[in-house]
Parts: sequence; C-alpha cells; structure tokens
Amino acid sequence: IGRISRGVKCMKLNPGAYVKCARAIPADTETIVSVTAKGLAKQSPISDFSYTNKGTKGSKIQGLTIDDTVVSFTALRAQDEVIVTSNVSQIRLSAAEIPLSSRAAQGVKTIKLKPLEQVVTIEKI
Repeated sequence: IGRISRGVKCMKLNPGAYVKCARAIPADTETIVSVTAKGLAKQSPISDFSYTNKGTKGSKIQGLTIDDTVVSFTALRAQDEVIVTSNVSQIRLSAAEIPLSSRAAQGVKTIKLKPLEQVVTIEKI
C-alpha cells in the first residue's frame, strides 16, 4: 500500500447519513442490546443479524419514532449487566430485565428522563 492510499469503502451510506456506533462483536455473543436517546432499549438475538461483506448498507437495529435516534448498542450474554447513562443520571440493568424483541421493535422505557435529558450511551459492565 502506497503513501497516497485512501483505504477501502466498508459501508455504503445514503446522503446525509453517518455511522453512529461501531463495535466488535465477540464470538460468544447471544444478543445485541440497543438504546435510543429517549431511553427505549431492547435486545435482539444475534441470529437476527446476518454477516455481510464490505460495501453493504448494514442492518437496521431498532424501530424508531420520528424524533428519536439510536445512540449506542453492545453485545451481551445472558449473565451480563449494562449501565444506561443519560446526560444527568445512570441506571444499572441485568440482561434479563431488557426484553428480547425483533429488530423492528422500538423497545421499552429503561430510564426516567426529565424534559432536557437524553440517553448518551449503554455499556456492558
């Protein structure tokens, strides 16, 4: 590879679109948990997601309302716990407390948010 190499295109993005979160998924992953800015979280079985080659558009991870966005996701096993963090507070949850849903589902409310609060991340403990 020469000095002027720009790399390869790994994803096709629509105009105005951008990557919100990217993570490595361990081989022993059972589910993917995702959370939105409004605090809606859900788990999806890893089998719902297909492996793809470079140059694809990726996979939809969660259903959304017009004024909500996915802020983060992480890979889980049944015994794992996560912390959902907003710009003001945080809550600790076990994987069993977050319902298993299809990829198209919106999820359930996991954290009470005040008017100007929003979720910023979810992390495995």
